Amino acid sequence: AEEAGAREDAGDPRNKALAEITEEGNFARFCRLLHEVCPEVLSAIFRIKWRENTGGEWADGAACGGALFAKIDDVTQRKLLGKAAVNQLREGASKKWDVTLLTSLLLFQPGYCKVQPVHHLSGDKDHVVVEALEKIRKSRNAIAHSTKRSMADADFKASWAGVVGSLESIISTFPADDTQVQQLRGNIEKVYTEKGLSSHVDHFMTVISGVESEMQRLAEEQERNVTKTEAGRMIETGIQKVSIACSSRQRGRLHAAPTRWGRRFWHGV
Repeated sequence: AEEAGAREDAGDPRNKALAEITEEGNFARFCRLLHEVCPEVLSAIFRIKWRENTGGEWADGAACGGALFAKIDDVTQRKLLGKAAVNQLREGASKKWDVTLLTSLLLFQPGYCKVQPVHHLSGDKDHVVVEALEKIRKSRNAIAHSTKRSMADADFKASWAGVVGSLESIISTFPADDTQVQQLRGNIEKVYTEKGLSSHVDHFMTVISGVESEMQRLAEEQERNVTKTEAGRMIETGIQKVSIACSSRQRGRLHAAPTRWGRRFWHGV
């Protein structure tokens, strides 16, 4: 019935690979889009932003990697990235960077696409990229928390359209003469019509498991940081209270002492 329904949708390019229009094939196709094509597009926009902000071309290697790492001066941000991501970053191995690392670099530190909405129109290029990045992260997080190995066709089409729309929004901000545009769009189309993806479900489940573990680590790290911050605030507040109390008592002694001394002096008490 599912295949028959697919045949009726003659406009669907996946009809070139009818055997692949299965729920497992949909799942594998969407995972490939998120975990392989999205990093390509995000890496491309990162390189563009690097050039705009530094005046130089990004080149994979320790030179650019070290320069980029030096721009992340927030210790908490470095911890949240994790040791593996920090090593990849310092090595300048941009081809290994995933959605998590790339969105962190673009949105937080150095934050080449970070914008303050109140100061930017919705049509501003950075604003467009930020909105698209947030949508991609949301889709990636949703599938990372899912235990399913399949996607119903309606869910697949809606999810695919959402992520591809976000990727197109990012690509639309590229310089007019950027030679990567057609290649990136071609890669998106290739994944949509690719055959044999159902056999890669186990691989993508492993990838998703790794993403979920990383998200759990990030959540725990954030919680520890919040706890440390709150503990620091409590200690600081406690010290301030003690200091204020001590100061008050000291002031009390200073004001009271002359009175007592005066009574003893004048009244012989």
